Amino acid sequence: MSIIKNKGITLIALVITIIIMIFLAGVAIQLAIGDNGLISKSNKARFEQAKSELIDGSKIQIATYYIDKKLKDENSNTIEKLYNSKWFLDKYEIRDGNIYDKTIKEDIIMKEDFEKILKNENIQSLTPPPITTPEGSSLDTPDSTPIQTREVTVESFTTYDNIVKGTGEPKAQITIEVGGIKYITTVDDEGKWQKEIPYQYLGIIILVHQNDGQSIKSTSTTVIKGHLEVTGDIDEIEDDEGPHTIITP
Repeated sequence: MSIIKNKGITLIALVITIIIMIFLAGVAIQLAIGDNGLISKSNKARFEQAKSELIDGSKIQIATYYIDKKLKDENSNTIEKLYNSKWFLDKYEIRDGNIYDKTIKEDIIMKEDFEKILKNENIQSLTPPPITTPEGSSLDTPDSTPIQTREVTVESFTTYDNIVKGTGEPKAQITIEVGGIKYITTVDDEGKWQKEIPYQYLGIIILVHQNDGQSIKSTSTTVIKGHLEVTGDIDEIEDDEGPHTIITP
């Protein structure tokens, strides 16, 4: 009887262990592939990044077309010009009213919503205000000749940087756009500008717009991998615990 009882206890323990393992496996699977699982979050992050790259890149293209159109007094459709550009056709295509990303191989935004974003956030916000005289009359007339201003530039930005900087027209306003967030600064008298922003992930696009009241000039840079600089004397030593590297400032 004692032997039978011991076997019964062992079998119960085995069943309990199996039940616990099945429960833990279910929890792990849910964390990995559930609606809020790691895989789902990773896919959402990739999708949002692709969408952000489309919108940010298009803003630069549209801003350039818009400025050219104003200077040449053209009536061309800048959005249609974007759709026919090499930049757009190399990366995207329009399918059934959606914009398809060739890199991640899926639709990332409806064409109608995409055009609303460009019209509301880019063309209207980038239109420079007219210059007025002290009496209040506008100088923005068809006969006015645009004043040539300095091009805006931006220095390379790495994953270890948190200050974006460049050059531009003195006194002009600089608008920096990163992931839909805008940061404002002004070009100093020497033609230099800089602005502190949060650290950014590799591959993020940083847009820079210069508004001097006469025209808008835009440029961009992509966050690249940074290298951590170490200063001081580097010595290699070895003791009972093995080799070590010592950095002396």
